[in-house]
Amino acid sequence: MSISYESIENKLFFLLGLFTSVSLLQIPIGTMSVSPFNAIMYIIFVFELLKGKLAVPDTNGVIYFVYLICITISTVINSSFVPNNWNTANFIAVFNSWILGFLLIFINKNILRSVKKFFINGLKLNTWIQLTWGILQFIIYKVSGQALNQIIFEDTLHLQLSHATSNIYDGINRLTGLNWEPAYFGLTLIIGYLLSNKLWKKLLFIVGVVLSASRTSLLTLIAVIIVQEIYRLVKFKEKKKNYFQKREVIITFTILLVIVIGIILNFQEIINTFLSTAMRFQNLDLDPSSRVHSFYYQVLGDILFSKFSLAQLLFGIGPASSGYAYTLWYDLYPYLISNAWNIENGLADIIVGSGVLGTVLVYWWFINNLRIGKNNKVAFALIIGILVGAITYSYFVNWIWVVVMFISLPLKHQDDYVQFKERLKDE
Repeated sequence: MSISYESIENKLFFLLGLFTSVSLLQIPIGTMSVSPFNAIMYIIFVFELLKGKLAVPDTNGVIYFVYLICITISTVINSSFVPNNWNTANFIAVFNSWILGFLLIFINKNILRSVKKFFINGLKLNTWIQLTWGILQFIIYKVSGQALNQIIFEDTLHLQLSHATSNIYDGINRLTGLNWEPAYFGLTLIIGYLLSNKLWKKLLFIVGVVLSASRTSLLTLIAVIIVQEIYRLVKFKEKKKNYFQKREVIITFTILLVIVIGIILNFQEIINTFLSTAMRFQNLDLDPSSRVHSFYYQVLGDILFSKFSLAQLLFGIGPASSGYAYTLWYDLYPYLISNAWNIENGLADIIVGSGVLGTVLVYWWFINNLRIGKNNKVAFALIIGILVGAITYSYFVNWIWVVVMFISLPLKHQDDYVQFKERLKDE
């Protein structure tokens, strides 16, 4: 039985959606390792090149293409400024961005529309896998005090991973799912929240976000909920829907009952998580991580206007080297001088790494997607949430660009769009 190009294409984009935020796992390639998401992007790149049906870039494509030129210039002009290992990281980042750019710029939009449902289906499955894994992390920690990811990936499989796998931070269990960072886990669940139409499912995703104890995720979730309500009331003035059908009331009540019982059985752990999160919001001085994140902004003006050359002001220090500026000039994490790293604030990271021009182009791309998805309240709320969350954490990573592109992308015909919305509804 022969397999058509279309069938292979659909499966590839389903897998791309499935592995969007599974950043913990890495595939070894020679002396390097890549995430499953990036590996699938490489395969799609080759597949679409062989297929040969490329397109002239639209406005969004042109914006991203100019951004690629900017970060390429940034990497070249800083090649003798940053150490060799940082320079290598910059070139790898640029390479991955060009591969991503092929997906965002040159693939025919009709093809992307046709595979959107497969990508979204994979993405929805990813959100549920992450939520389930996060719940298992909570249970394992409650029962044994151990970190599930560490048990599975380090102690059992003995995998060499690029980040620490433990979801226990300073004695507090912060859910990470199949990731190494609560903020990315939380954003994945927020996407699951947005793609779910059932109240009880939304509730489960919200609980997962709260248990992650990620300030960025909580801030993003609040922004998403507010934007959705404003969008619904102001733009469409939708009629009130009857969400309280009998079957859903029963299911929702059952989920709430399970949550209440869980809180009773795990009262102290829940209280500790909430108190920790509240203190992290209330007083930055109590949290070393918050002090560092605040420091990124405190010295940002000094970096741009005192330390940077004119070329660096315009193009930055390199897309994978924003941390070098803080290590070099402010002795932050000096022990990481041999390991290229980016600071963990999306806005400051883009400004320092890609310069003023790169920052303008990144925000232009995301805002242009607001225009593209103006009739899609899921896309509208997600993009606003990402831009808000990026103030405190690095939300401008490859998989997030792809998710935004697909969720914002309108289908070819309105009838198709209506059918697509129906498919998103739960049976």
